[in-house]
Amino acid sequence: MAEEKKCIIIPDTNFIREHPYDFDNVLKVLKKHGEVFISEITIEEKIAQERIEIKRDYAKINEEKEKYKQIADISFKQSLDERIKWREDLTLSNYKKSFGNNVIKFEKNEKVFSMVLERAYNKIPPFSQSSSTDKNPSDKCFKDTLLWLSLINYFKINKSDKEIVFITNDNGFIKNCEALTQEFFDATKQKIQISNSEFYQNLIADKKNTEFDKNTIIKEVTDIELENLRKEINRAVEGICFIWDQEYGEMKEVFSVKFGGIIDTELTQYFENIQKIINKNIFNEYVSAKDFWGDVVDSVYYNVRIEKYIELNNIYLKMKNTYPNYLSQFFHTVASIFNKNATELPF
Repeated sequence: MAEEKKCIIIPDTNFIREHPYDFDNVLKVLKKHGEVFISEITIEEKIAQERIEIKRDYAKINEEKEKYKQIADISFKQSLDERIKWREDLTLSNYKKSFGNNVIKFEKNEKVFSMVLERAYNKIPPFSQSSSTDKNPSDKCFKDTLLWLSLINYFKINKSDKEIVFITNDNGFIKNCEALTQEFFDATKQKIQISNSEFYQNLIADKKNTEFDKNTIIKEVTDIELENLRKEINRAVEGICFIWDQEYGEMKEVFSVKFGGIIDTELTQYFENIQKIINKNIFNEYVSAKDFWGDVVDSVYYNVRIEKYIELNNIYLKMKNTYPNYLSQFFHTVASIFNKNATELPF
């Protein structure tokens, strides 16, 4: 029998945007903890943002086309409308693949827009008293309000005994959490937890390694030791991720990471295997990233000297044996550097 999911989790647009390179892995973590839904408003907002970006890109290309028309012919492989349609279809396909039928639909009609306007006039959250001084309050708050109303409408109809968690870093929600959760309960007779990214961080945190505070760090590791560790870790990890190209006089990526990148909690297995692969290739001057990171790697552009992996393994062993309480932070930093080489997800 399949394990019943503990809760219903709904990520906001801003939370998704914060994970452009590793959202596939983020979604895996969330799905282990609960059933993950997405609002139709969030999907539409993403498509609208992409449409704006594409129009901006085409405008820039047209400027260059005009600027260099005497020396080059620049043409488009796709018209602007074709490109927008292609991107929209791709985004919808990826959301469908990620969320299936767990899409919170919401009919936007005259009644709904009247409700939004009434909330705007009366500064009902996620509209706020301060929103009148924001740079672009109307567009932002209108979208947030539509999203909020879509959640209320959906759970009025679709009752659930599971805890409902809405992950957002938007101040319109976070600062008005108490009023919004009460409104949600009054309308649906169900409780909702409005949480920032800490909800996700708590899911992936290893309590044994992460239950510490700044005072503990200062007591266990001196400032000088911390600074030296930062330099050693960054130098070692970047040493296998980037290489200096003398011909072009710039740093180049050694390899690219697949969609979704790598999540820090998955790194232990790879680091535990580094010494074996070093031993296997001990007489080789250069090694491929695929030997060490396997299917996580999409493409390899350069091989690197094996000494770079020996240096990386040494810093890992140092962290493991001397600073075991900081292994989760070490893996988090490694993952962050790796995922600079990841291709951004198309949603």
